[in-house]
Amino acid sequence: LFELADRGTALVVVSSEIEEVLGLADRVLVMRRGRLVLDAPRSGLTPHAVMQAAFGTGEGKGNAA
Repeated sequence: LFELADRGTALVVVSSEIEEVLGLADRVLVMRRGRLVLDAPRSGLTPHAVMQAAFGTGEGKGNAA
C-alpha cells in the first residue's frame, strides 16, 4: 500500500479498526447511516473523535459534507 501511495496512487481503505485507519490514512472519512459525517486530515484526529463521529455521540472534528 505504501509503495502505491508513494507513486501517487489514490487508495481507499475500508476498516472498522480505528488504529489501523489512523496508521494508514492521510485523510479520514466516516460515514454513518449512509451520510458523510466526518471528513478530516488524519493529523490531529484521535480515536475518540473518530468514534464520536461513527456513533453519533458528538460532532467529531472536521467537516461534514
